[in-house]
Amino acid sequence: MPNFQSNNMIPGVQAYQETFENQVYFGEEHHQVWGQAPLSGAARDAGNTGQTETLRAGLLLGKVTSTSLWKEWDPTSILGDQVIRGILTQTTNTQRLGANANRLMGRILISGNVKPERLIVPGTSALTIVGNASEFDIRSQMAENFLFADDVKIGQPTYAKIQAHVVDYTILDSDSGTLFTTRGAAAAVNFTLPATAKKGLSYKFFNIADFEMMVTSGTADTLIVFNDATADTVAYTTAAEHIGGSFEVIGDGTGWMVIASAHSQGAASQTITVAT
Repeated sequence: MPNFQSNNMIPGVQAYQETFENQVYFGEEHHQVWGQAPLSGAARDAGNTGQTETLRAGLLLGKVTSTSLWKEWDPTSILGDQVIRGILTQTTNTQRLGANANRLMGRILISGNVKPERLIVPGTSALTIVGNASEFDIRSQMAENFLFADDVKIGQPTYAKIQAHVVDYTILDSDSGTLFTTRGAAAAVNFTLPATAKKGLSYKFFNIADFEMMVTSGTADTLIVFNDATADTVAYTTAAEHIGGSFEVIGDGTGWMVIASAHSQGAASQTITVAT
C-alpha cells in the first residue's frame, strides 16, 4: 500500500515550504474542478533547476495506472502517465516529510479554464506550452476537460494520443482513444487487447517498422474480421508488405470489430493474416 502523509500534520510555526506561486486558471474558482490525489514520492520537476524534488505549480501531471499515483506527465511512458490527467496548482516538495514517500498532497486541477502561458511542460524551465514541441499534443489531450484562455481550439481528433511501441504491449481500458505505432521497432510487435470488449473502447494500430505487426484478442474468439466473427489474431506478416498497414479496433460490448486499412499499388497489395 502507498504510504500517504499529509503536509498539514506537523504543528507549530515553520519556515516557508515554497516560494513559487503560479495561478494557472482564470475565471471564478467555482467554475474549476479540483481534486487532491496521492502523489508519487518519485515525482520530479526536471525543469526546476537544482530543485527537481520541488514540483512547481502549473506542472502537467499524469497517473500511473498500476499504482494510481500521480506524477509528472511523461509522453514517452507506457504506464498510464503518458496521458495528461491534471495540473498541479500548489507548489509541492515531494521530499518534505521523508525521502520518496508517497503522500496525499498537492491541489490538482482536473477540469476548468487555464492559461496556456502559465502551464509547465515537464523537463522545461519556462512557463508556457506555447511554442513547445509538444504544444498541439498537449492541447489535443486537454481539449475534453479544459478551455484555454487564448481560445486556440485544436479540436480533439478521434485519436488524440499517439504512442510508439517497440516491444509487445498489453492494451489497457484507459488507453482507449490511442493510436499505437511501431515506430523504432527492430522486431515484430504484438498488441494484446483487453480481456473484455467493453462498448465504446477504441484503438488504432499503424505499422511503421518493416516487421510484423499483430493485434491479439485478450479473450479467444472475440475478433470480428473479414469472413470470421470468432478470430483470435489479425496481422501484417508478409515480408515487404508491413509498412503502412493499419487496424482500427472498436469494442461493441461483446467482441472487437476490426477495420483493416491495407494498401495496394499496381499489382501489389498488402496481405492481412487472420488466425482463428
